Amino acid sequence: MSGGHALRRTEASGSVPGASRRLGLVFLALVGCQGVAVLEPIPDQAGTPDTGDSANPLDKVVPPTPPAPRPRFDVTLTDADGAVDIGLDADTLTITLDDVPGGPWFFGYGQTQIGPFLGWFGEDCYTGDFCHPLQPAEALGNGRRRSVTTLTRVGSIGAIVEGSTTLLPVDFPEDATPDCTFYIGSQTEPDVCFVFGDDRSHYATLNCVDPGADATTNQ
Repeated sequence: MSGGHALRRTEASGSVPGASRRLGLVFLALVGCQGVAVLEPIPDQAGTPDTGDSANPLDKVVPPTPPAPRPRFDVTLTDADGAVDIGLDADTLTITLDDVPGGPWFFGYGQTQIGPFLGWFGEDCYTGDFCHPLQPAEALGNGRRRSVTTLTRVGSIGAIVEGSTTLLPVDFPEDATPDCTFYIGSQTEPDVCFVFGDDRSHYATLNCVDPGADATTNQ
């Protein structure tokens, strides 16, 4: 009777004498035949093992590429002495190109507001003899670049140096200077050009692009 009670107690407790030892032997036998299986972390899409330790899943989100900056054109006239011109002074004309693709570029202008008989058109890159090469663009960082060229006033046609000096006088205030039409043209692609300012029709046969609000001037 005591043996029967012992058997039932063993069944009730959910264990069978010797079972643990037999399972241990089976496990050792499997290890001996197959080796120990090692679980490797599963690489994520970037090739880095995903250990599940990332504090923030958003850390893996790649930010969108910002849009390319719009090209900008600016021509600034500066009266050197801040007074109504009586004689020659060192007036300047500064041309700034921001993020304009392509290049290098030429610059020209014509005094279209007062017409071909009174205005100066000798530096218009079109009907005149002079055309100003602009400075190469320099990197500003973040994919942006800028070209700045300043032309200084001289008193005679013979003193004009392309890319350096100009015959254009700037009156004070600057917006009293007769309005000009400005030309920006590629040095390597003759059909690529931009025209803005007083009267774009002066360059009509060239079919240049009008940059609209992306072009500014203080004339």
